[in-house]
Amino acid sequence: MKYVVYWKKRVEGKIVDSGRNVCSNEEVLAATIQNLHIDSEYMRIRKNVEIKVFPYFEEGQMVLNIKTLQTRIVRSVITMDEMGFNVGKLIVYNNDNPAEVELQKNGYMPIIHEEWDMHNCVPFDWKKAHDEHYFQIGTEMGMNSKYAKIQACEMSEW
Repeated sequence: MKYVVYWKKRVEGKIVDSGRNVCSNEEVLAATIQNLHIDSEYMRIRKNVEIKVFPYFEEGQMVLNIKTLQTRIVRSVITMDEMGFNVGKLIVYNNDNPAEVELQKNGYMPIIHEEWDMHNCVPFDWKKAHDEHYFQIGTEMGMNSKYAKIQACEMSEW
C-alpha cells in the first residue's frame, strides 16, 4: 500500500520548510518518518517537525470506507486547505460502478457531491477483487441508498 507523508518544520512558530513525500510501501514510510525526525548532522531528534501520514489515493481509484462499509470511486483528493493545514478529504462519486461513473463524467447522470474523511478509507484494487470473485460492483453496499434509483437516460428524457 502507498502512503503520502506531509511535513512541516517550524522555527519560533513560523513554518520554514514543508513538503510532501509519496512512499511506495511501509518500509519506505518508516525510513521517511525517521529521516524527518532525526537530525543526521547532530544525531538528535527534531522537535519542530509536524508530520501527517495518509494512505495514498488517486483519482479514479476505488476506496472502501471502513466505517460505513461502502465503496466509491475517487473523484478528487483534498489534502491541504488554504491555511496549509492537512484536512484529508476525498470527493467521491455517488456509486462504485465504473461504467456509471463514466456516464456521470460525460453528463448522462447527475453527480451527487459526497465527501469522505481520508482516515476512514482504504484504497484497493477492485479489478483484482472482482476477478477473484471477492467483490461485486454496483451493489447496494457500493452506492448511496438515497440515489440508488438514479439510472442512465438520454438527455431528452430529463
